[in-house]
Parts: sequence; C-alpha cells; structure tokens
Amino acid sequence: MENQGHKKIGIIEKGDKLFHSHSLNIPTQNVDTARDQLLPDNSTPIGERLPEFSGARMVYALGGRSMFWNGAIPRPIQSELYKWPINPRELDVYYGMAEDVLKATTRYAEGSLLQHIMLNRLHANGIWEANNMPLAFDMEPSHQGMIHSNPWFSSINTLAAAMFDRPYDLAVNAYAARVIVDNGRAVGVEVFSPDKKSHILRAKNIVLSCSTLETPRILLNSGIEGSAIGRYLTGHVSMIAIGTISRRQFYGELGNLSILKFETHESPYQIQILGPNQYFSYQQFEDKILPDELVIVFAAFGRVESRAENRVYIDPHEKDKFGVPYNKLNIL
Repeated sequence: MENQGHKKIGIIEKGDKLFHSHSLNIPTQNVDTARDQLLPDNSTPIGERLPEFSGARMVYALGGRSMFWNGAIPRPIQSELYKWPINPRELDVYYGMAEDVLKATTRYAEGSLLQHIMLNRLHANGIWEANNMPLAFDMEPSHQGMIHSNPWFSSINTLAAAMFDRPYDLAVNAYAARVIVDNGRAVGVEVFSPDKKSHILRAKNIVLSCSTLETPRILLNSGIEGSAIGRYLTGHVSMIAIGTISRRQFYGELGNLSILKFETHESPYQIQILGPNQYFSYQQFEDKILPDELVIVFAAFGRVESRAENRVYIDPHEKDKFGVPYNKLNIL
C-alpha cells in the first residue's frame, strides 16, 4: 500500500468465477459455440419468471455479461449528447478515456476484401453512415515478453489492471441484499454468504453495478427513496436477421465482416452486419471452410423512449432463498 494512500477497496460478486477472460478469447470457442453453448450453460433464464423479458438471461459470475458481448462500442450521436446537462466537449474527454481502457479500434476487419466490397456497395446505394464498426478489441500483438492474451474486452481486464495497481479484496458467491443507510448516507452493505449467514461490510462509498433489474431491486429493498429509482425502465427494439450471399461473387481470401450502420438523427437505429458464418471471430486452430452460400448476420437495434410508468418494483410477498423480495416489472 506504500504511496497509494490508505483507501481500501472491496468487490463482491453474487456469482462464482467462471472464466478468466471473454469467452471469445478461449482457444476452443468461436462466435457460434460461445452463443449456443457457453452462454446458455452459464446463465439464468429470468424470462421464465419475468415474461415481460421473455428471452432475457442473467450471467451471475465474475465478469458478468461482459464475457459474452460482441464488443460494439459506438458513441451516441451528437444531437443526443447536446440534450445532456454536461458540455459535449467534457463528455468527449470522458468518452476518450473509456475508449482507451476498452482498446477501441475500427481496424478489426482491416484488409478484409469482404469488408471493402460490402462497404462500397452500401455507400453506392446511399447508406453513407455505414462504416467500420468500433470494437473493444486489443489489436496490439504480444512483444518482448508483454503478453496481449485477452484481445476481446471484458471487465476481467479491468480487474487484472487493478490487481497490478493496488490491492483490493474480492469475494465471489457474495449476495448483496441491501445498502445500509444511516442519517441519509450509505454506510455499508448487507451481504449473504452461501450458507445464508448475514455479513455487514462497512464502506464510505458504495457503487452498485448489478444490471438493469438487480440494481433497483437492491435499492428498493434498502428503503432508499428517489423519484427515478426503479422508474424509466428502458430496453431496445431489436431484430436479428440472417441473409446469404454467393461465394462466387468474390475472389481470393475474403476476411471477415464487421460493419455498423451508425444511428443518425433522421434514422434513430443502428444495424450491425457481421460474418461470414462463424468467422466473425474464430480461433487460429479452426480451419476456415466457406460454403458456396455465405451467411451474413444483420442485428438491428432501435431506440425506445423512456417512460416513468415503465418500472421495476419489488413484491414483499415473494422472496428468494435469502429472504430478499423478488423484482417485478410493470411495462406499458
């Protein structure tokens, strides 16, 4: 702790340790196996209890859902940022800091023939906002003993960076039930261990990062009042489509496809175009065999306006095994 002050940092995680990296960094995985096997086998389908989010899954593990995301990190459009009560130039500084941590790059498909041809076709048809998709992907090679072993970013990367910066305490299988408040100020957290014993962790500053549904659940169970707590539940309209294109239209080594049709003020949606087949991201050990018909994935995401009536609330009559009320949804 020398020269690092006397601040102590503690992290608690409801789940266990699962992987030490993003799933796509695992040598035996590609996008198909990570999506179809690893994610279902290591997540909880909360849609069975919350039919409003019928397809939702929670990853209770160190690193959470960040071990399965596809790394797309576009910035919000400028017209959106001008609505914020912060100077856009100040926001630009913070976005830059975040992108440095995420190793943001638009070079993921650099040199790909398929990427080049598809972008040209999109631009020729007036879709000017189509471009290289910005990804949280470390393009730096290992060099002179410095190993870049986790190119796809997950929060495990930040935990690793913190470990080499200053000591911190980490507890897995630690179930946060409520924030303890004294005279209007948060002073600690009540945590349950797997044997259902309650533990009080004292802290001067508390950060909750427990997902869209679990964060308001903890706050509401803590009796913390606020006009926005549990309100303005916002999701995204999304649609995934699959198309095919003839391999005979192209020549030579195709490469991969990583395109984003960026959101604009006139078109408040984005479309990710990925492929071909499972080769958007695959391991060096896998032979790249392309069929005559190439599969291209189109993932579209539209904006949903926030409404105070859409909310998360807790039901005092339905509790989990630790005695914490379950969260319920009200979506209009």
